[in-house]
Amino acid sequence: MDGYQSVTTGCDSGRSPNTLDRNQLSWMVNLTTRDGFPTCRPGRIPRPLEFDTPETQTAFENGLFQGAWPYLHDAGTVFHIVSIGGHIFLVDLQSWLVQDLSALYNLYNFAAAPRAWFVQAENYLIIQNATDAALIYDGSNLRRSAAGGTTNVDEVPAGSVMEYNNGRLWVAAPDGYRFVAGDLVYSVTGQRADVLGFTENTFLNGGGFFVVPAQAGPIVAMRSLAVQDTPLGQGPLQVITTRGAFNVNAPFDREEWQNTKSPIVAISMLAAGATAQASTIPVNGDLWFRSFDGIRSFAFAQRDHGTWANTPVSREVSRALDYDTATLLEYSSAALYDNRLTLTTQPYKIEGHGVAHRGLVVLDFAPVSRMFNRSAPAWEGVWTGLNILQVLVTDGIPSRSWIYILDGANQIKLWEQTKGERFDADRTRIEWALETPAYGFDTGGWSLREFAYSDFWINRITGEVNLTFTFRCDQDQVWQPWSTASFCASFESCNKGECEVPASYLEQYRPRVRLPTPSGLCDSLTGKPRHHGYRFAVRVEGKGFASLSQLRLIARDLPELVDGACPPSTCTMESSTGCAPNDYTYNATA
Repeated sequence: MDGYQSVTTGCDSGRSPNTLDRNQLSWMVNLTTRDGFPTCRPGRIPRPLEFDTPETQTAFENGLFQGAWPYLHDAGTVFHIVSIGGHIFLVDLQSWLVQDLSALYNLYNFAAAPRAWFVQAENYLIIQNATDAALIYDGSNLRRSAAGGTTNVDEVPAGSVMEYNNGRLWVAAPDGYRFVAGDLVYSVTGQRADVLGFTENTFLNGGGFFVVPAQAGPIVAMRSLAVQDTPLGQGPLQVITTRGAFNVNAPFDREEWQNTKSPIVAISMLAAGATAQASTIPVNGDLWFRSFDGIRSFAFAQRDHGTWANTPVSREVSRALDYDTATLLEYSSAALYDNRLTLTTQPYKIEGHGVAHRGLVVLDFAPVSRMFNRSAPAWEGVWTGLNILQVLVTDGIPSRSWIYILDGANQIKLWEQTKGERFDADRTRIEWALETPAYGFDTGGWSLREFAYSDFWINRITGEVNLTFTFRCDQDQVWQPWSTASFCASFESCNKGECEVPASYLEQYRPRVRLPTPSGLCDSLTGKPRHHGYRFAVRVEGKGFASLSQLRLIARDLPELVDGACPPSTCTMESSTGCAPNDYTYNATA
């Protein structure tokens, strides 16, 4: 007998299934292990946007997606500012009304610019695309920066990546190798608008822009590390390139700039860099970011510098990340929501609409959140179902997670990631899958066995749940068909719209459901029945909300030859065919 009774350390596709622990899975699709068992992930809800004019709807849904960002109004209301095809849209997250600010103020950016960058400094949201002069939105008006397209006027210059750090706005130049600091807020006229000025940088000894070395690669992200016991809770600015990062420790006082003796810019991270601003996000006092070789932690990269351990921390989800197109990683995005890090994977380009992603790799920080018996965060595989353009979070009470997507007609839509919904959309059953380790039973894979049967325990059944089981033995690359099972559990007294307040029913469970002996069809390559082997792994594909809390495999000992034998000395070329499972077949918008 072998199997699992709990899964507390997520999945690991970077190791052979033979080497995994019993509290771990080999791979997970649309599952979470937060409660200790593989359970269907929380659902997502489409938000029905309304548009102020038909022209706004056409421009929003059918344009080239360039980026989105949350805007926090002084009144406490949070909006989305979205750049699509050179139009700047305001999305009201309470009424779901979308307004075309570009049409309202007759201000349009370059329609074919591949990306847009955003940052909020005080009550001003600055929008850049590395081509046009910066746009500035203050909560009621949209205007161009007074600098126009030049870099020698005393307001926000044209640029790309930006960050608001310690009361200053920082802007990377369009060339990607220079960056400049704005004025300290309230420092010139005593007004918040001082943050838009760019006059103090001329007081720096030598003046002009800061420059990163060409060998460091272009600037792709600017972020602030959270630091305690400081006035603003921020540490020095981190300017991150494709091959490293630079620590920028700027003085608060303008007179200190010209008298600074030590370097303002110093190297803070070597041998690793980021790929995009939107996929470089703060996680408590750390930064997590998508790199060309995986997902990395800024704190780990600094701590492990100069050692062989300075590596990505995402080998567990290499099954998804290893196939990402490197040239499209600049469009990646990430979000920290519900104590989970979600980061886009499997990017692909759709001409005229932007770069979409087939899924999200998910890291659950909940295991670190305990008071006692803390353990490492757990990778939860990949979450699929939507063609994702960007993920983002709006902070508030409560915080909320959003996903801009392309639907089946390649139109841009807005969805929301929930914490507890059990379906996608209205009642779309989520499709999920898990793959177990290759279980070697009590001898660790030394004894020849016949796969006899299997038992599983299932709980949290909601609505209809369909399961399909396949298996494979030893090093077989093909999952062999095995068995199916179905369960039904009423969860409402009526369908949506049939009664005003439907009664809710409790989730159900089924104890020890037995599966039959797998087929004994002969494998022509190995000359043995397919259910005879030394190790066995199981793949379960599910549709509907449930939790597969326990799984055990039962195998019988088989006699083996005790005398020596001669291995084959000649061979005949044989072929083995079959398809690997497709993790991205589920479509919540279908």
